[in-house]
Amino acid sequence: MSLLQPSSRAVSGVALFTYYKVDAHHAEGLATATRKMQAELMDKYPGLNARLWIRTDALGEQQTWMETYEHPRGVTRALRQAIEHAGATLPAGRVGERHTESFVGA
Repeated sequence: MSLLQPSSRAVSGVALFTYYKVDAHHAEGLATATRKMQAELMDKYPGLNARLWIRTDALGEQQTWMETYEHPRGVTRALRQAIEHAGATLPAGRVGERHTESFVGA
């Protein structure tokens, strides 16, 4: 197996990582809304694990946030669309766009 190819034994499947900048003045309200959105997604999609991360070296006026999404069977195209749709409904506070990347377990 090449180190550049995902393992055929990957158990985690595809996971999503969505990152963006946040204006610190809106951080508290946006964090509450984001956690609520993630809880609703986890209720709707059993097995989904969603977390919110804040970059430790970017806690000034502009913060870098990352949402992570993993499911035991991987994040399907339909689930990814649901996550992206839910993220688009979050209140103001972001600086720029949300960027989503997918990774597969190795």
